[in-house]
Amino acid sequence: MSKFVKLKMTKDGSGNVLGPNLTLDIGQLLKNFAEETRESELKQVTFVILRNIVLFRKLFSYYCAVGNIKHRTFEEKTSTMTRFQLWRFLKDTKVHHHANHNLASVDRAIASCFSFKDIHNPTDKFGLQDFLKCCVVIGYSIYKSDPSYVHEEANVLSKCMQQFLDDNLLNHSFRVGGQFLYESRRAMKALMYMENSWRVYQYCCMTYSNTGELPRMRQFLFMLRDLDILGKHLSTGTVLKILAFDDPFVVSNESCNMELEMTFLEFFEGLVGCGLCYGFDNMNLMSNRSVIASDVDDLSQLSSDYSLPKLDDDFPVWSKQVQNFFAKVLFPTWHNQQKITRAAHLSRIRSSHVVVQNS
Repeated sequence: MSKFVKLKMTKDGSGNVLGPNLTLDIGQLLKNFAEETRESELKQVTFVILRNIVLFRKLFSYYCAVGNIKHRTFEEKTSTMTRFQLWRFLKDTKVHHHANHNLASVDRAIASCFSFKDIHNPTDKFGLQDFLKCCVVIGYSIYKSDPSYVHEEANVLSKCMQQFLDDNLLNHSFRVGGQFLYESRRAMKALMYMENSWRVYQYCCMTYSNTGELPRMRQFLFMLRDLDILGKHLSTGTVLKILAFDDPFVVSNESCNMELEMTFLEFFEGLVGCGLCYGFDNMNLMSNRSVIASDVDDLSQLSSDYSLPKLDDDFPVWSKQVQNFFAKVLFPTWHNQQKITRAAHLSRIRSSHVVVQNS
């Protein structure tokens, strides 16, 4: 059956003309279908990709360049997309606007078709054929429960893929959102702090969540509280606005859902947002943020009130805000917390040795 699961894409008319040496290896996904329908499912979804291969290639090249210091246009050929860039692509195409779908759940959905040890590692790399595979899996994951397809017995993958194209990719692609990746200077500035922020993220995972689980937004707040970042310079209401900025499920009516998992992209963008709204003694830095950083009484207004200006002349203020927060607030406080934790651990070890010697 493997010959039906993995077809070589050729240019001689004998296969699917997606490009030289490309394969659509979705064998694990096809196990969800009856054996007699797998060949047809693979062929039909391949035809959908073939009809839109120019769009897929442009999307892949465009998001490979997002966040790269070296400027590229989306026409240039690039070889790999990181998971960090894939997350931004998923956010921009509103995948997380579907119920029960967020970046963490998408990572789990595509994990069955890959062999990554850590399915949430932001540095994992995807080639073009991996990207195509991800799109097929994501489209099926989102739309397989659609009433139109629940009772379908044929061509389910191709119909889900076509709806993913129509509803998500064609309507929302090529418009980068978030806190910093939308503009190269901001991306360059923020990514200077990415490595240490990854360490803070791992600290948050180990300290506040169970082994192997991603931190939740509630635990993100706990971390900011324990690092003494929440307070007069940054209120809980402001952080809620930041988290709701790019996720419609954080705030619903008059309640907040703080149990949503956070991938590293969401964690890092949350930190950047905190930096933009952190109130320093120099009030000139807050002149463009006074409305953003104000407390909100009506939770239903959180997602609509919060917006970040993207004006060119805003960059010096933006840059200084981010630099001050990471270099003077977050990282020093986190390093100090690490020292205290290590000292307490060593103290416990010494105490246990003393007890053993006395006994």
